[in-house]
Amino acid sequence: MKKAAAYARVSTTGRSQEHSFEFQSRYWNQTLGNSEEYEYVGLFADKGISGKLMNRRPRFLALMDLCNENGVDIIFTKSVQRFARNTEELLKIVRGLREKGIAVYFEKENINTMDSKGEVLLTIMASLAQQESQSLSQNIKLGLQYRFQNGEVRVNHSRFLGY
Repeated sequence: MKKAAAYARVSTTGRSQEHSFEFQSRYWNQTLGNSEEYEYVGLFADKGISGKLMNRRPRFLALMDLCNENGVDIIFTKSVQRFARNTEELLKIVRGLREKGIAVYFEKENINTMDSKGEVLLTIMASLAQQESQSLSQNIKLGLQYRFQNGEVRVNHSRFLGY
């Protein structure tokens, strides 16, 4: 039996993301936990952490450590954007795992990194995920800039209580 792990991530701790996080966790625990095809080694999940940089996601790093110890044969994840939001880093990780014989399966996009067309599709999807992240960031900046120009200045003063 192949050893399977799952990875889940949400970037914020907001209410809408809480549902997604719980759904991802429950889904993988049930699907892989009851699988007769895989030996489920566990769920690795980061909550409230951006997918931009791998080194800021402790559970992702723990998963990579387990992969380095030959404790995983395949990683399942909901989508490319749950796994990583940085195209260069994503491809580096996936290629390194593939060299070790470890597949990553992105369920939403139906991409298996061991498949010959997997890397081309993954590159496209990763670029889109990274662009979406950058676009969202730009929209937030423009919104703040617009409010400043209209004299609507909001300061989160609760962070400064006690000073």
